[in-house]
Formats: sequence, C-alpha cells, structure tokens
Amino acid sequence: MLYSSYFIWQVRQDDSEYVTYTEGAPEQLKEFVRTVHKDVFGACTSDDWIYETIYDAFLDLESLPLDQIQIESDLYNNKLLEWLRVPSAENFCDEVLQEGLCTKFFEVIMVAQVKAKYAIYEQVSMFLSSNDERI
Repeated sequence: MLYSSYFIWQVRQDDSEYVTYTEGAPEQLKEFVRTVHKDVFGACTSDDWIYETIYDAFLDLESLPLDQIQIESDLYNNKLLEWLRVPSAENFCDEVLQEGLCTKFFEVIMVAQVKAKYAIYEQVSMFLSSNDERI
C-alpha cells in the first residue's frame, strides 16, 4: 500500500492550497497524522506545513530509505518566516541556538526547519517500517 496515495491537494475558498488525507484513508494513517501533530509539534489542531511535510515524507520514503534522502529547508526568507507560525517552530529554533549550530537569524530558522522536517521523516520511516510498507 502506498500511503502517499491517500493524500490530496485541496483549494480553500481563499484560493490557498493545502494537503489533507482522502475520505478513504486508513484509520491508522489518520491516527498517525494526529500523533505527529501532537507528539512532535504539540499541536492540537492540524497545520498545513506539517501535513505537507508528512505527505512529502511518504512520497520520498516509499521509494528510498531515510539515509538516502536529502532534507532541505525552504530557500526563500518569506517561506522561512511563514514557517515560524508552525507549532513548536520556536522550540526547534531555540534548540539550534542552544546547540550553537549557527547564530545568524535566517540560518537558525533554516537549520531548525530541517530538524523539524527530519523529525517528521523519522516518524514516517518508523510508521512505514512497522507496517512493512517500504518499497
């Protein structure tokens, strides 16, 4: 089963696009998405960036193992600033600063975003492994 096939792009009334799972998505996938929101990001409501990153992770990990995937941050400053609205983004930035990985404002956000993406990719990788769904 390709879990990525249970995600679709939708358009809101304001013409913004977002990723969500389909009506026929397995309950275990729905529960997994809720768990990532809650356990990794402390979010009690859904977040577009988290959904999209979960979807991207399924797409990537259904064909490659985690250690062969290059996870990158957004390149544009406006996208990085938008990302700061994601639940726990500040915590990821604080972690980067505490680890002394970098000190410049946008570099901190970029490294923090990669850490957040990696956390999602790890969760998806474990989900796929536990369900024997890796190709």
